[in-house]
Amino acid sequence: MYGHPGRMVSGWRLDAVMPELTRRATTYIQEMAAAKRPFFLYFSLTSPHVPIAPSESFRGKSAAGAYGDFVEETDAAVGSVLAALRAAGIDRNTIIIFTSDNGSPAQDGRSMAGAFNSVQRFGHDPNRPFRGMKTDLWEGGHHVPFLVRWPEKVRAGSRTDVTICHTDFIATCASILGKPLPEGEAKDSYDMIPLLTEKHTRKYKRPYTIHHSSEGLFAIRVGRWKLIEAGHSGGGLVPRVQETVDGQTVDMQLYDLKRDPGEQKNLILSRPRKVLKLQQELAATKNGASK
Repeated sequence: MYGHPGRMVSGWRLDAVMPELTRRATTYIQEMAAAKRPFFLYFSLTSPHVPIAPSESFRGKSAAGAYGDFVEETDAAVGSVLAALRAAGIDRNTIIIFTSDNGSPAQDGRSMAGAFNSVQRFGHDPNRPFRGMKTDLWEGGHHVPFLVRWPEKVRAGSRTDVTICHTDFIATCASILGKPLPEGEAKDSYDMIPLLTEKHTRKYKRPYTIHHSSEGLFAIRVGRWKLIEAGHSGGGLVPRVQETVDGQTVDMQLYDLKRDPGEQKNLILSRPRKVLKLQQELAATKNGASK
């Protein structure tokens, strides 16, 4: 177990945080259901983020060290929330969304400098098949799980390959509540309900998706194409390696994610028109002039 150094209140235990948050979440569900009140619960899991602190009952549960144990505890916490909804009799008409804000740093749980050590120690790459990790502009930095459970609206086992973004939560919640967003507000948010319910999927109108790295660098995704305005990962967890194409150093990257989801073949030199078009779209977005 490890954490950030600093002051803490007397009796503070890092490994007690997740169980307590889970208890409070399930208690809140029980109280709202008993009062027959609609509710919104944002359950921001501390796991499996740092500090890596699995509680005692989960230590040694996985075959991937302390980090793996914390993932096991994450799964159990989600299970507790689902069980609370079922016990309250409101699970079928409650929308549950499970996702993450970024890719994994693939830590092994031993130290703050453990980025990518889970691969080296356990052969466990949580971002596979994508390249890179948290903080990077590559898909491993931003391509995350997005699971939805809403039995009365979303067909079990359904899926979509359409690219979405977490900014879409704003428009989607407004749609569910029947409250149109004010003109000009949340311009980069698009209603996901057509995708979730598989009805009129063409009504989901996201034209592009913007990526931003920990070092302040950008990438743009339009359909199958992704342009990275950097000749490296853009992140800061591991040493950068400069990209080359046919032995030539390049300062940008272009990938066809449909054919190459692992971002192994940089097409920056062979598709100049596509590069220019995406550069113009990204520049317009930065300047606030894009659609």
